[in-house]
Amino acid sequence: MFPNPVGDKPAGFVRFTMASMSDSPISALELIKAGIADTSAAQDNLARLGEAGMSRDSLRSLCEELASACDPDVALRHLTDLATDGDYPDAQEREAVLSRVPADPELLARLVRVLGASDFLGRLVETRPDVLDAIIGEGYASHDWSRERRREDLLDAVGADPASPQPVATKPVAEAVNAMRRRYWCQVAAICARDVSQSDPMAVQPNISLCLSDAADAALEAALAVAYSMVEGSAGCRFSIIGMGKLGARELNYMSDCDLIYAVAPAGSAEGEGSADGAASTTAASGAAGSAASNGSVAALTGDALNRVGTRIATSMQRVCQDVIPGVT
Repeated sequence: MFPNPVGDKPAGFVRFTMASMSDSPISALELIKAGIADTSAAQDNLARLGEAGMSRDSLRSLCEELASACDPDVALRHLTDLATDGDYPDAQEREAVLSRVPADPELLARLVRVLGASDFLGRLVETRPDVLDAIIGEGYASHDWSRERRREDLLDAVGADPASPQPVATKPVAEAVNAMRRRYWCQVAAICARDVSQSDPMAVQPNISLCLSDAADAALEAALAVAYSMVEGSAGCRFSIIGMGKLGARELNYMSDCDLIYAVAPAGSAEGEGSADGAASTTAASGAAGSAASNGSVAALTGDALNRVGTRIATSMQRVCQDVIPGVT
């Protein structure tokens, strides 16, 4: 046994660490310089990556990129799990995508930085090919989608027609919510990938906040479309969502709450009444319900009936949102 120079830790601990230092292509000192806290676990992960086919040169490039990650230990752990035993529906698909990463410094940097920035996104990447694609594949193009394009994507996810003045989900509720969640987090992953891959974060602000706000706004309208499909009589009222605070100002960050005010009025009331210019709001119900009531095809709700239906829409929409967007209040 080796002597025990580290107090109450067993001598075997020291011997294991020293053996790892000698066997690994990356020394503990290099890992420390890259910001790694647990060098022993990192060397184990690098060994697994080497066994999975990553060359020594690629491992060294990875070590250099880890220095730019917010949490290098988390980034390396997620990358190792993804490359070696990620729970993918199609392992060949995962290998095909990952095979491009070591050879492309830009893709490697982008993936490592996202994995090191968010443990939640890292866990999604390990199991969801579409999220990985949003970071290093064709899905990355969604990082600079327009507000309208984000809206179309999320309404399509729930089976609603983006061209309709009152989009209503046509998919079963559970299927619609799952599809909406997947599309929303792919959008967020692409936005995050663009954000963390910039050498100067201020160079992409306030655009990142605008994109996050637009993605949340699109998700709210998709949730409203699902709520319409759940609540009988919803066509008899005009329902609006007004974004307050950072959402209303289009200044969301990754941890922001979405503070909302709901407004309900009888179908057929004046177009635009009660709306707030400049606020991020979803008012798709207004035009369709108002026009339908004017044509006599839908009875406008009033009084207690209006309040009951409005409350049910708000409650249903908020439940959908809480399954998809954190911090909806």
